[in-house]
Amino acid sequence: MKKKNFIIVLVLLLVIASATGQNKKEFQKDLHYKMYEKAQFYFEKDDFQLFINDNHNSLFFEKKDFFKDKNIKSDLLLDSVIAYNYYTELDSVPFVRKLYSHNLQENWTSYIRYEWDNEDDIWFKLYKIQFHYNIQGDITLSMHYAWDSENNEWITYVKEEFEHNAQDDMILYTIYSWDNENQVWSFVIKIEYEYNISGNLVLETAYNWDSENEEWFIHGKNEHEYDISENLVIETGYTWDSVSEEWIKVMKYEKQYDINDNLILRIRYHWDDENGEWESIWKNESEYDSQENLSVRTGYNWDNENNIWVNNWQGKFEYDSEGNMILQAIYMWNITNEEWSIYMKYFYYYSEFTPVYIDDTAEKSIKIYPNPTSDILYFNNLENAKIKIYNISGKLLLYKDNVNRSIDVSGLSKGVYMVEILEQDKKSIKRLKKW
Repeated sequence: MKKKNFIIVLVLLLVIASATGQNKKEFQKDLHYKMYEKAQFYFEKDDFQLFINDNHNSLFFEKKDFFKDKNIKSDLLLDSVIAYNYYTELDSVPFVRKLYSHNLQENWTSYIRYEWDNEDDIWFKLYKIQFHYNIQGDITLSMHYAWDSENNEWITYVKEEFEHNAQDDMILYTIYSWDNENQVWSFVIKIEYEYNISGNLVLETAYNWDSENEEWFIHGKNEHEYDISENLVIETGYTWDSVSEEWIKVMKYEKQYDINDNLILRIRYHWDDENGEWESIWKNESEYDSQENLSVRTGYNWDNENNIWVNNWQGKFEYDSEGNMILQAIYMWNITNEEWSIYMKYFYYYSEFTPVYIDDTAEKSIKIYPNPTSDILYFNNLENAKIKIYNISGKLLLYKDNVNRSIDVSGLSKGVYMVEILEQDKKSIKRLKKW
């Protein structure tokens, strides 16, 4: 069976920060780097950390069929994701909106990320990525853009190039940054991949670009070990010491699987050079339902002082009848109360669903009041408008047309809602708290 491994680097800043100091300082002067830094921070925080996918290490994020969402088990395609930050179960604010588009082969062709402006109650663009493929469906190029709100345009800041062998395995990954001053692409890092006879990735070697001498210099490597079922069980990362000319241990991951080859444990270690031993940092434990869908993943940190594992975060996942993920809830451990507290929820929408559409160019003059309210909700500057009220999962609960002044929301339960206002060719959305 032909296997496609799409290996996408999402922790670019960690690698770029290891480049020569002179290059980094020059790069930081450019506007694109500032945008890039902000965009990659959110991308890492959201898609790399909070998605809680374990197929990654310190240099790359690995995910089979990355551009086909791994939780889609039917013919549906992921259209959008909307995330909310939660203060309590009944008090939340929008945080992130992610939009996806696909080609005829069902591969992602673009990804656009928005964030919520609490002051103006609108979504604002943050960045987008466009993906390109060869005729075999392997990704060959991704272009990254940051949104320049001052000039109202997308600005190119990073591109990634991918090369594959005849087995569709990636063998070379190269990152470039845009040199705005000279209007050219500049090398940043490249990673070479090697596979065993079974097609499993066994070695990654990373190089940084020395712009002064115009040559690549080796930076680090990751070695992979597998069990008899070809499950990845150990990943060991090294950095190259150019003075002693030897590899120095940095980190290690250990993984365990159940009888169905589902990942149930992942432990991250850091090399303690002084004591010459591996030191525990954190671990993730995973549980699955009867359909082998990930249902709960819990993260722990190692307490060196007391030599115990302590709760850190927990993810809970829900699926539809076809096994597609529809909800991802993230909880953080409350040390004071010694209980899990809701932190964030992600709602997933697919092709046959109609997600709540929020126009980031909507007029800001429309106001709703009082907010919170228990019965009557008032509007200003409305004339024969259509009002739709959705719950936070995107379900339409209330619809009224020809609204000029107010609507009665007393029939809604206590909670947080999104109010969509359609007036002629204008559309806006407001957050409503019902008590």
